[in-house]
Amino acid sequence: MKTLIQNYSSGNISIEELPFPTIREDEVLVQTYYSAVSLGTETSMVNLAKKNLLQKAISRPDLVKKVIDKVKQTSLTEAIKMSLNKLDSPIPLGYSASGKVIDVGKNIKNFKKGDFVAAVGSNLASHSEFIVLPEIMLAQTTQENLKESAFGMLGCISMHACRLCNLQLGGASIGVLGSGILGNLCSQILKAYGSNIVSYDPNTFKSDELNNLKISSFSDEEKFKSYINSSISRGLDSVIIACNVNDNKPLLDALEIVKPNGTIIILGNLDISIDRQLMWEKQVSIRVSKAGGFGALEDSYENKGIDYPEDIIKWTQERNLIEFIRLIDAKLIDVKKIITREESFSKAKELYENLVKGINKDDLGVVFSYPNDVIKSEKKNLQNIPGSFFSKQKNNLGVIGAGNHAVMTFLPALRKIKGVGFKTLVSKTSVKANHISKKFSFNNCSTDKEDIFTDEEITHVISLERHSDHFETIKKSVLSKKNLLIEKPLCTSRKELDEIKKLISEINQLPLILVGHNRRYSQTIKELIKKIDYQSPMMINVSINAGKIDKDHWLYSKEEGGNRIISECSHFIDMIKFISKSKINEISANGLGSSAIKFENFSSTFSHEDGSVSSLMYFSEGSRSAPREIFEVIQNGKLFRVVDFKLLESFEKKFNSKKYSYDLGFQNQINHFLFNANEIDFKEKFLDELETMDLTLSLFEKIST
Repeated sequence: MKTLIQNYSSGNISIEELPFPTIREDEVLVQTYYSAVSLGTETSMVNLAKKNLLQKAISRPDLVKKVIDKVKQTSLTEAIKMSLNKLDSPIPLGYSASGKVIDVGKNIKNFKKGDFVAAVGSNLASHSEFIVLPEIMLAQTTQENLKESAFGMLGCISMHACRLCNLQLGGASIGVLGSGILGNLCSQILKAYGSNIVSYDPNTFKSDELNNLKISSFSDEEKFKSYINSSISRGLDSVIIACNVNDNKPLLDALEIVKPNGTIIILGNLDISIDRQLMWEKQVSIRVSKAGGFGALEDSYENKGIDYPEDIIKWTQERNLIEFIRLIDAKLIDVKKIITREESFSKAKELYENLVKGINKDDLGVVFSYPNDVIKSEKKNLQNIPGSFFSKQKNNLGVIGAGNHAVMTFLPALRKIKGVGFKTLVSKTSVKANHISKKFSFNNCSTDKEDIFTDEEITHVISLERHSDHFETIKKSVLSKKNLLIEKPLCTSRKELDEIKKLISEINQLPLILVGHNRRYSQTIKELIKKIDYQSPMMINVSINAGKIDKDHWLYSKEEGGNRIISECSHFIDMIKFISKSKINEISANGLGSSAIKFENFSSTFSHEDGSVSSLMYFSEGSRSAPREIFEVIQNGKLFRVVDFKLLESFEKKFNSKKYSYDLGFQNQINHFLFNANEIDFKEKFLDELETMDLTLSLFEKIST
């Protein structure tokens, strides 16, 4: 399928041929008929991408801060790798489309094959022949209204700004500064709800388009203000600023024409610095409108479908979309009249290049049309990378996952290895599958991991998926007899663990299955092991300064384990087992407080078969300027300490310390997986991984009670 892509690093725009998407059980597959171009927003994105590195940094100081924090946590090299990876990420352009449902996941309730829909969302409703979305990002429409419905996201954005006026709309006097697509839609929506509207835009064409819709609009600023002074006593109830400028003039104009105690809604981009005295004189409220309504840009809402109860939050993004489509259907707003340009999707690159040059600046509504007669046999998930060549080796790889961890850590490590065939890379999104496969010289890319497990040439699989997919991948690996290196955790529940145990009990010959407990392969840990006297019991202290993550991060979702103990702590239990080389017999643990915070702030102790004692203290409440991971071994009057895998301190007769390059052991683990299989008892190793997962689940259960 074809998709419009921009490279954020170079700014180059292209239409790429991508593998056909695969949907999950809670997703809908839509064949695109139309997609709308948001002239202001998308032109800004394109212009930002075309800036040099310094200009990008000045434009996004929030991202610069993240780079600085990364330097403190790891190293300058790691921070640079993170930054370059972000810049190298391709971006699918567009966020508003319409089309026909051609497939639905088994959990979808409100849509079926053949439905016509409006689709919204960044990285979802993009300029692409096919798009995949959760159902909360869709609304039913009709075939007759498909072209107008393609403007659904712009309608949601306009609708939300109108609602922020916080007025009984019937009879209210509202000004709209800017008559581009958003300003035009705001004016039409407000008129449909019974408000008295007056708008201003210096562009005569855009102003005239609103006058043609019987909305008072001016392109002359003096006439605009004169009309307000003569027709509206004490000023406007509210003013919506829907323009994109570099100064604060629209805000000053809004303050001049709004009445005392009125409201100013900022919908566009502008300088919002202003003299407090000017606001004080009228006691004006200024509100910044965020996207398309409550839930917009929230991962829990857009990707997980967790809705706001209607009795608490009435107008979410989805409900705004449904209402926008209703207004179109009832002919209370006229989107068709503001579509000033319709282009074939095949000309999308040319249109965007013209936007950057300032050509066609008078356009209002711009829409791409797509062919709707795609042949079903062409819908292939597996795609050969043009120009690639696969040379079959003893070990041939399939890699599942192309997220940050894969791109920054695993794939660069793999690229250093010789004598391995890079056959197929799978990613959930078509864009990443295509881009990362090319970047790391894979022969094929796909959106379906089944293409890896059914390929007889592939001998080794590396899985870097989200945790909810691990259980299924392990089953596929066991049944297809493909060696597997899978990121931790092994699984996410006691039920899944029991099913894995049952499965392997029924299999005579297991493949090699390693869990991504890479830390035991770090050079600092190897040096630590050399110093330990395994004839004597020891005390092991592990301190993990995990730091806070956003509350809507996928690690907190129930499907992914629901907490950071299951998601992350098998790493540290594996390390305790590896360092002690003694079986853990007993666990005790206590969390901080009684709320969810205890699952990421806890202290636990482990009793070992040989008399050793170990402890794991894991916390998110610590300072990010402190070390992230500390491993200590105490025995026979000695103390050895590994700090962040960069420093090994020895407190013996004399103090000694040695610095190392930052190394979490990934390279050594991958080499071990690919080339040392003859040294490993496959069943014994997998039983060891099962035991680690069992202990991790037990730790969670102890803290839960």
